[in-house]
Amino acid sequence: MKKRIQRSALILLCTGLLCIAGSDMSARADVSETTESQEITNTVPKDSALDARKEAVRELKGQLDENLYFIKAKRLSSSKVKLSLGKKIPGCVYRIYSKEKKGTKYKAAKRKGTTSKTTYTVTGLSKKKQYKLYAEVLFQNGDKSEVIKKSVPLVIKTGESKEFRINTITAKRNECTLYKKQTHKIRCAVKLNGNRICYRQPAFSYYVKNKSIVKVNAKGIITPLKKGKTVVFVMAPSGVYDKINVTVVK
Repeated sequence: MKKRIQRSALILLCTGLLCIAGSDMSARADVSETTESQEITNTVPKDSALDARKEAVRELKGQLDENLYFIKAKRLSSSKVKLSLGKKIPGCVYRIYSKEKKGTKYKAAKRKGTTSKTTYTVTGLSKKKQYKLYAEVLFQNGDKSEVIKKSVPLVIKTGESKEFRINTITAKRNECTLYKKQTHKIRCAVKLNGNRICYRQPAFSYYVKNKSIVKVNAKGIITPLKKGKTVVFVMAPSGVYDKINVTVVK
């Protein structure tokens, strides 16, 4: 009798262990399936975000000149300037910065704001001061953002109104070949809204694509540094510009 009872107890114990093992394996399988589905779910947004970033970069490239990004400006008052940031780029926003000139140097950049629109009005500028304004194009991926391009700085003077009405700027020479000890002064014709054309030197700013080849001072004088080719941009405060292809030879 005792042996029968012991045998029945043993059978029940084995059955219970098998049930526990089966349920544990089922739970592990469910966890494994859940983990795999989570991995697949996490992979899809990454791929789509990468595609979106590539598309944003492609859209931006269509707006670049010599792989550089330019913005334009319109003076609204002595303390307000409206910036045109280019075409709308899917998945991107624009972040605006300003630098105020003090003496011969510029102060640290201040963030003025962020927008998803193609225009932005910069406010709170001091009267009769010189500023550098520029924008960053940021690609947004959830909570993260990545700078994919920074604009060429736009140099403005809040006290000047006439300079902002320049709608065409044409360099007198668009090709320039220099020897190492030779210099060249940039001269331009400007066209105002009133269709007036004149050769003069208003408050232009200059930007060199490859700064190791040449340098340009505030008076528009190009000085060679080493042999090579580069592009010099001459810009009006309104953001319109022309470019000069410079070749430095021995």
